[in-house]
Amino acid sequence: MQFKPILPLAFILLLATSFSTARAGGAFDVTAFGAAGNGIHAEGPLPQSLVIRNNRLTMGTGNGMVIVTPLRDGSTITHNTISGSKSAAGIFVASPKSPNAGAHAIADNTITGFGTEVSIDRAKHPGTKLSPR
Repeated sequence: MQFKPILPLAFILLLATSFSTARAGGAFDVTAFGAAGNGIHAEGPLPQSLVIRNNRLTMGTGNGMVIVTPLRDGSTITHNTISGSKSAAGIFVASPKSPNAGAHAIADNTITGFGTEVSIDRAKHPGTKLSPR
Protein backbone atom coordinates (compact mmCIF):
# COMPACT_ATOMS: atom_id res chain seq x y z
CA MET A 1 0.00 0.00 0.00
CA GLN A 2 1.33 3.39 -0.85
CA PHE A 3 0.32 6.16 1.51
CA LYS A 4 1.62 9.55 2.57
CA PRO A 5 -0.06 10.77 5.77
CA ILE A 6 0.47 14.44 6.64
CA LEU A 7 0.83 13.48 10.27
CA PRO A 8 2.87 10.43 11.18
CA LEU A 9 0.23 9.38 13.72
CA ALA A 10 -2.40 8.48 11.11
CA PHE A 11 -2.88 4.76 11.13
CA ILE A 12 -3.33 2.21 8.40
CA LEU A 13 -4.55 -1.22 9.42
CA LEU A 14 -4.37 -4.27 7.18
CA LEU A 15 -6.60 -7.16 8.18
CA ALA A 16 -5.87 -10.07 5.93
CA THR A 17 -5.09 -13.72 5.63
CA SER A 18 -1.96 -12.80 3.69
CA PHE A 19 -0.29 -9.77 2.21
CA SER A 20 2.86 -9.16 0.24
CA THR A 21 5.02 -6.08 -0.28
CA ALA A 22 6.82 -7.55 -3.27
CA ARG A 23 5.21 -5.14 -5.74
CA ALA A 24 7.01 -2.06 -7.03
CA GLY A 25 6.58 1.20 -5.15
CA GLY A 26 5.59 -0.40 -1.86
CA ALA A 27 2.07 -1.39 -3.01
CA PHE A 28 0.36 -4.34 -1.31
CA ASP A 29 -1.42 -7.46 -2.46
CA VAL A 30 -3.96 -8.24 0.29
CA THR A 31 -6.04 -11.44 0.43
CA ALA A 32 -8.68 -12.12 3.07
CA PHE A 33 -10.72 -15.30 2.78
CA GLY A 34 -13.80 -15.84 4.92
CA ALA A 35 -12.90 -12.86 7.08
CA ALA A 36 -15.45 -10.14 7.83
CA GLY A 37 -12.62 -7.66 8.44
CA ASN A 38 -11.68 -4.81 6.14
CA GLY A 39 -8.72 -4.98 3.77
CA ILE A 40 -7.45 -1.48 4.53
CA HIS A 41 -8.77 0.67 7.39
CA ALA A 42 -7.32 4.18 7.29
CA GLU A 43 -7.94 6.95 9.81
CA GLY A 44 -6.03 9.27 12.04
CA PRO A 45 -5.72 12.69 13.63
CA LEU A 46 -6.36 15.84 11.63
CA PRO A 47 -5.37 17.25 9.34
CA GLN A 48 -5.28 13.97 7.49
CA SER A 49 -4.43 13.34 3.88
CA LEU A 50 -3.73 9.82 2.64
CA VAL A 51 -2.66 8.54 -0.74
CA ILE A 52 -3.70 4.91 -1.29
CA ARG A 53 -2.92 3.66 -4.78
CA ASN A 54 -1.84 0.70 -6.89
CA ASN A 55 -2.95 -1.99 -4.42
CA ARG A 56 -4.69 -5.30 -5.16
CA LEU A 57 -7.24 -6.40 -2.56
CA THR A 58 -9.14 -9.69 -2.64
CA MET A 59 -11.71 -9.78 0.13
CA GLY A 60 -13.92 -12.46 1.68
CA THR A 61 -17.02 -10.81 3.16
CA GLY A 62 -15.54 -7.53 4.44
CA ASN A 63 -15.12 -4.09 2.88
CA GLY A 64 -12.10 -3.56 0.65
CA MET A 65 -11.25 -0.20 2.25
CA VAL A 66 -12.64 1.89 5.09
CA ILE A 67 -11.69 5.58 5.12
CA VAL A 68 -12.45 7.65 8.24
CA THR A 69 -11.92 11.43 8.25
CA PRO A 70 -13.68 13.12 11.17
CA LEU A 71 -13.47 16.80 10.07
CA ARG A 72 -11.63 17.36 6.78
CA ASP A 73 -11.49 15.27 3.59
CA GLY A 74 -8.35 15.18 1.49
CA SER A 75 -7.42 11.58 0.73
CA THR A 76 -6.55 10.30 -2.75
CA ILE A 77 -7.60 6.74 -3.52
CA THR A 78 -6.67 5.76 -7.06
CA HIS A 79 -5.64 2.86 -9.30
CA ASN A 80 -6.52 0.09 -6.84
CA THR A 81 -7.98 -3.28 -7.89
CA ILE A 82 -10.49 -4.52 -5.32
CA SER A 83 -12.65 -7.65 -5.52
CA GLY A 84 -15.07 -9.00 -2.95
CA SER A 85 -18.57 -10.15 -2.07
CA LYS A 86 -22.02 -8.64 -2.50
CA SER A 87 -22.39 -8.28 1.28
CA ALA A 88 -19.87 -5.41 1.49
CA ALA A 89 -18.56 -2.25 -0.19
CA GLY A 90 -15.39 -1.94 -2.24
CA ILE A 91 -14.62 1.42 -0.61
CA PHE A 92 -16.57 2.57 2.45
CA VAL A 93 -16.17 6.22 3.47
CA ALA A 94 -17.45 6.73 7.04
CA SER A 95 -19.82 9.63 7.65
CA PRO A 96 -18.96 12.35 10.18
CA LYS A 97 -21.64 14.02 12.32
CA SER A 98 -21.64 17.14 10.13
CA PRO A 99 -20.41 17.72 6.56
CA ASN A 100 -16.64 17.73 6.06
CA ALA A 101 -14.63 20.49 4.42
CA GLY A 102 -12.11 19.55 1.76
CA ALA A 103 -12.40 16.84 -0.87
CA HIS A 104 -11.42 13.22 -1.33
CA ALA A 105 -10.45 12.08 -4.81
CA ILE A 106 -11.65 8.53 -5.45
CA ALA A 107 -10.95 7.62 -9.08
CA ASP A 108 -9.71 5.01 -11.52
CA ASN A 109 -10.21 2.06 -9.18
CA THR A 110 -11.33 -1.33 -10.54
CA ILE A 111 -13.95 -2.64 -8.12
CA THR A 112 -15.76 -5.93 -8.78
CA GLY A 113 -18.06 -8.34 -6.96
CA PHE A 114 -19.24 -5.97 -4.23
CA GLY A 115 -22.89 -5.05 -3.64
CA THR A 116 -21.77 -1.40 -3.52
CA GLU A 117 -18.62 -0.19 -5.26
CA VAL A 118 -18.20 3.05 -3.26
CA SER A 119 -20.36 3.72 -0.20
CA ILE A 120 -20.30 7.43 0.63
CA ASP A 121 -22.85 9.95 1.90
CA ARG A 122 -22.32 12.84 -0.52
CA ALA A 123 -24.12 15.24 1.86
CA LYS A 124 -21.40 14.56 4.48
CA HIS A 125 -18.55 14.69 1.93
CA PRO A 126 -19.80 17.39 -0.49
CA GLY A 127 -16.45 18.17 -2.11
CA THR A 128 -15.47 14.57 -2.85
CA LYS A 129 -14.79 13.77 -6.49
CA LEU A 130 -15.77 10.29 -7.66
CA SER A 131 -14.77 8.91 -11.02
CA PRO A 132 -15.65 5.39 -12.09
CA ARG A 133 -13.19 3.25 -13.99
